[in-house]
Amino acid sequence: MADSSSNTPNIGGSGSTGILSGSGGSNVTNPSSPDYECPAYREQHARWQRVEDVREGTDAMRRNRALYLPRFESEDAKDWDARVNMTFANTDYEQTLTDHVGLVFAEPPKLEDDVPEEMASLLEDVDGEGSHWHVFANAALESGLHLGHVAIWTDFPAIQPNYRPRLDEQQQANLRPYWTLVQAHEIISWRSERIGGVEALTQFVRRSHVTIDDGLYGTKPVCQYLVVSQAVTRDADGFAIGLGAIVWQLWREHVDATGVRSVVQVAADSIVGPKRIPLRVCYCGPKFGMLHTRPFLYGLATTAIEETQVRSDYAAVMHKTNIPVPVIKGLPPGATLDMSNGIGLPENGSAEYLEPKGTAIPATRQRLADIGLAIQQQGGVAASGDLAHARTMTATQAAQIARQRNARLSRAARALQDTLEGALADMAAFLKLPSGGSVLVNRDFAGSPVDPAFVTVCLQAYKEGAITRDEMRYALQHGELPEDADPETTAAILDAVDAAKADAEAQAEANRRAAAVDDATTGDPATDGSAATKEAA
Repeated sequence: MADSSSNTPNIGGSGSTGILSGSGGSNVTNPSSPDYECPAYREQHARWQRVEDVREGTDAMRRNRALYLPRFESEDAKDWDARVNMTFANTDYEQTLTDHVGLVFAEPPKLEDDVPEEMASLLEDVDGEGSHWHVFANAALESGLHLGHVAIWTDFPAIQPNYRPRLDEQQQANLRPYWTLVQAHEIISWRSERIGGVEALTQFVRRSHVTIDDGLYGTKPVCQYLVVSQAVTRDADGFAIGLGAIVWQLWREHVDATGVRSVVQVAADSIVGPKRIPLRVCYCGPKFGMLHTRPFLYGLATTAIEETQVRSDYAAVMHKTNIPVPVIKGLPPGATLDMSNGIGLPENGSAEYLEPKGTAIPATRQRLADIGLAIQQQGGVAASGDLAHARTMTATQAAQIARQRNARLSRAARALQDTLEGALADMAAFLKLPSGGSVLVNRDFAGSPVDPAFVTVCLQAYKEGAITRDEMRYALQHGELPEDADPETTAAILDAVDAAKADAEAQAEANRRAAAVDDATTGDPATDGSAATKEAA
C-alpha cells in the first residue's frame, strides 16, 4: 500500500449536472487554463447532447423546439406552440439501449480464480458507496454505449506522509482503493504520447460538480477540475521513451465579492503505486482517437429524431384536415356566428366547409413506414416490443441485422472486460500486489442466430427421416448441420431454405404493393383527394 499522502483526495462520484453543464466561464478556449475544452471534446459535444435529448424524450424535444421542431416559415407562434405540444418523441432509443445492456448482462460477469482474495472482498463495495462490482460494470457499459466511451478512475484516500497505518487503522479509516465512474463528457482535455508503439495517456482534466459548505448551515454547488499528469522521459532526439512520476492538482471555481470568476488551485500532490495514470477507458462506439468516439447508437438516435419530426408534422396535418373551416356568405357586417346553435342566412346567402384534401397524408404514412424499417435495420427495439408503423422484415433480414448488432456489441463487451481488468491492475498496484487478476464478461449472445427458415426446413427433414435426432439438435444449437452430415441431404436442405426465403420476400413485396394500393384507393374523405368544399346549407 502507498505510504504517503501522495494519492488524490476523495472527490466523490461524477456529480455531473448534465451534458451541457460546463463551467459557464470565459476560459474554456484558453489552453493555459484548467477549464480549457480541447477541440475533440467540443466536436463530440453536439453528438452527446443529441443522444441525451433523444434518451430523455418528449420533454427534451419540446424544450429544445428550435433545434428539433423548428418553426415553419409561414407558421405563427400560436400554431407552432400547438404543433410542439402535440409532439411526442420516439422512445425506441431508450428501450434499445436497455436491451443491449441486458444482452451482455443476461449472464453476470465473473471473477477468475487469479483475482487476489483481498481484492475480491473489496469488489463487494467497489466504489466505497455500497455498489457491487456487477452493478458498477452494468452502469459503465450503459454509459459507454450511450456516449461512445466511459472511464474507470481508480483512487486511493490520502494519508499522512511517511506513515504506514496498521490493518485495523486502515479498516477504521476506510483506507482502500476504490473505483469512480467517469462519464465521457466529464473529461474536457487530455494529452497522450506514443511510447514503444503504444499510445499512453499522459494527462487529463476531469470537470465535476461537488457540494461544499456555505456559511454555518448552507451548502452550494461548486465546479472543480482534477488535473492528472505523468512525466515523460525523452531521448536526445525528443522522442518519448518512458513514463515517470504521476502528479495531480485540484482546481475550483471562485467568484469574488465583485462577481469576478476565476479558477484557483486548492490542492496538489503525487500518486504513488501505479506505474501509469490509473484511468482505464472503455471504448464502446467507433473510435477516432484517444477519448474521441461516436455514440454506439448514434445512427438510431438521429433516425428517432427524424421519426419524431415526421410524426409531429403528421399530427399537425391530421388535426387541420379533421377540422373543416366554415365559409359563410351573405352575413351582414358585424354579425356574430354561432355554429353550435345554427345560423340564419339572408336571401341568396350560403354556408360551406372549406376542407383540405389531405393529399400528403398517404405519402407521410409511407415515409413513417420507411423510417420504421430503418429503425429496425439499426437494431431499434420499440418499447411495446413491436414497431406497428414499420414494415415487417423477412426472417433473412432479421437474422442479418441480429448478426451485425451482436458483432458490434461483442466488441463493446470485450472492451468492458479489458477495462475492468485494467482497473483491477490499478487497484492491485495501490495495494502492492503483483496482479489484479482477470474477469469474464458474457459474449455468448454474439453467436450467429439460428435462421428461422433453416429451422423450419430441418424440422421437416427430421420428420421425413432425412436427418437424425442428433443432427437436428446440432442444427438448433449451431444454426447449421454438422460437418459429417450427408452432403446431398445438406445441399437439399440449403436449396429448400433459399427457395423459402425467396417465397417470403416475394410475398412481403406483394403485401407492400397491396398496402400502397389500399392507401391510394381508400374512401376516407381526408385522404382520397375528394372535393375541397362540401355544401352545408
